[in-house]
Amino acid sequence: MGPARTRLIARKVKPVSPLIRKLEQFVRLSASDRAMLIRAASERVRKFNARVDITAEGDRPRDVHLILSGWACRYKQLADGRRQIMSFFLPGDLCDLNVFILKEMDHSIGTITPVTIADLAREFFDEISAGYPRIATALWWETLVNAAIQREWTMNLGQRTASERMAHLLCEIFFRLRLGGLTDGTSCDASRPCRRDGTVQGSRQPHPAGAAHGGAHRLEGQDADGAEPGAADGHRPVQPELSSHGTRGQAARRH
Repeated sequence: MGPARTRLIARKVKPVSPLIRKLEQFVRLSASDRAMLIRAASERVRKFNARVDITAEGDRPRDVHLILSGWACRYKQLADGRRQIMSFFLPGDLCDLNVFILKEMDHSIGTITPVTIADLAREFFDEISAGYPRIATALWWETLVNAAIQREWTMNLGQRTASERMAHLLCEIFFRLRLGGLTDGTSCDASRPCRRDGTVQGSRQPHPAGAAHGGAHRLEGQDADGAEPGAADGHRPVQPELSSHGTRGQAARRH
């Protein structure tokens, strides 16, 4: 293999490396497996600004989206603009592997930061199923892991306190980033997505007036010192929803 060919492959490996690193936690991928994933991540690439929809509820799904860079989220929104984030998508994540079953999307996928994605067609997954059993096995493992994460989110919103939810979310994000090789020792950079998004699991977004006047941000359901109201008298606080800024939500609140 000549030097030019080697350099070409090296440039292509970089965007897909989080996916490859993650899948290799489940199976050992061959050179042909890696080449297949590299090809898929480089053929149909699109870029999005922050706080826009990649796909919206009601759209007809045509592709599975691979996150190459940036952070995105899955969410549902009510008619009055209230929004519930269901999960976060990080580099190397595939959005909705079984989306082709749906006639229309029952949720939206929106960006938190600027995002680059690769669109993977149904034919790609047919080819994987027919000729790349190791990739297929790894994708099944990832589906099971994602289902386990979703169960933890349900437990978070139903039973854990605001502080416990925040701690659990931060740990989840760190370990998911580490699987993709996106951490530095025991640290990772989550400040930019959280700062742009305004809120994360277990907290509501602050009132615009409070934000304009520099009011302190804290988990809803906590006093200024971080204690949850009702703790002293034995009453459990109401569990706040998971909410976030968003293009549609902002428009609905303005009107």
